Amino acid sequence: MLAVLCAAPVVLWVVLIDARAIEGPLVLGAVTTAVPLFAREAANFWTGCVIIGWILFAVSVLGCMFGMFLLVPASIVLLAAATQADPEAPRLPMHVAIVITAATLGFVCWVFGQG
Repeated sequence: MLAVLCAAPVVLWVVLIDARAIEGPLVLGAVTTAVPLFAREAANFWTGCVIIGWILFAVSVLGCMFGMFLLVPASIVLLAAATQADPEAPRLPMHVAIVITAATLGFVCWVFGQG
């Protein structure tokens, strides 16, 4: 759920400010962050988070010139959420994910408040 919150400003930015044809991959990447939420088993959740997290991270680094870097926080949060599929996993990755989500949303509020 935190990854979806990190990716929601991307969709908001595309819809409100800059709706061009090149933004399709950006919106597609933002929407795919919700896919692991549909997993019914912990193993499927882990697999979905790891695969989508690494794909989003790779695509966002390779497509940084096209604004894909906006998906880096969501990919990191997905990778942190994958650690929580194990009930005895340490809670530190989720604390990091919460801080990343709060920082992302705070920055987005600041940017939209400036304009």
